[in-house]
Amino acid sequence: MHRRVLRAPAALLTLALLATACGGDEEADPTPTPSATVVVEPSPSPSPSPSPTPEDVAALTGEPGAAPDVLERPAIAVKVENSSAARPQSGLDAADIVFEELTEGGITRFIAIFNSQLPERVGPVRSGRLIDAAVLPPFSPVLALSGARDEVVNAIRRGGIETLYDDGTDSLYFRDRTRRAPSNLYVAGTDLFEAAGPLAPPATAAFSYAAAAPAGAAECDDDDEDCEDPGAAIEVRMSRVAVAGWEYDSAEGLYRRSQNGQPFRVTGSGQVGAANVVVLGMVVGPGVCCDAAGNPLTRTDVVGSGRAIILRDGSWYEARWEKTSELEHIQLISAEGEPFTLKPGATWVHLAPRGNLPAAP
Repeated sequence: MHRRVLRAPAALLTLALLATACGGDEEADPTPTPSATVVVEPSPSPSPSPSPTPEDVAALTGEPGAAPDVLERPAIAVKVENSSAARPQSGLDAADIVFEELTEGGITRFIAIFNSQLPERVGPVRSGRLIDAAVLPPFSPVLALSGARDEVVNAIRRGGIETLYDDGTDSLYFRDRTRRAPSNLYVAGTDLFEAAGPLAPPATAAFSYAAAAPAGAAECDDDDEDCEDPGAAIEVRMSRVAVAGWEYDSAEGLYRRSQNGQPFRVTGSGQVGAANVVVLGMVVGPGVCCDAAGNPLTRTDVVGSGRAIILRDGSWYEARWEKTSELEHIQLISAEGEPFTLKPGATWVHLAPRGNLPAAP
């Protein structure tokens, strides 16, 4: 049956990790106040519509009016492949938050986090990395992955994250025989939430949210005749072979993704739509040598601070990010030094090499 790594007590969460990748993308995945006197009666006015209480707001999207079953669910994270063989992927259109990380050979991988919606299926599912132990602890999720090396499993365990991974002995995971292994492992969303059991929902909101767009959006320089709407599109060069593009769909109020210049689609009729695109400039470089195929391992320093670019409502914002420990969420900070508020809805976060961030408009 699928195996679990049980949540560790909070007192034991003493991670001091470098988020280091650990294995080639194409290798086989291992398993292991008195009232004032009233003088004049005010005219009666209509009763206002009740506002959503904080308890109604979904923690991972900031959307009000969440159903009770959503508020009671744990977060589920799934490692999803992003090689050419993995496309089109399944289920990413249902994710609340997606982190994109760089792995060996310049290929990227997704950490897709689900709570508001139950995707029919998710995948292809691939192996874990040390970066998971640096990103995921504040979400208190269950992590679904195809396997991981011992050092990764141990780091995830120390982070208090429960895992569900494929050991080939039950039907939680299944293979799509129309695709080639290892890029053909999938899992059903409903099965994941059932297998997670009675775990607590996310304790804190992932980001700050507000429906109204904040002030401070970038504008074109009057002298730049070639400048168009800065927040209408962005290109994020994760590596020489992995370039993500986003273009604003004003009719839907969402950003649509492309991959290496081609539309990024998922299986079925779904299409990825993000209310927010967040690009974080991070120190990314080679880690220790090497994976089974001889590729240098990739290290991303998730704990730290740096420049951030945020796109919402068709506007570009310059900001900063900060993460003080593996146990805390990434904080987005506006140019005025206040928490930056994202638009309620799905958010995609690029953990990008800082030298690859586009220049400010």
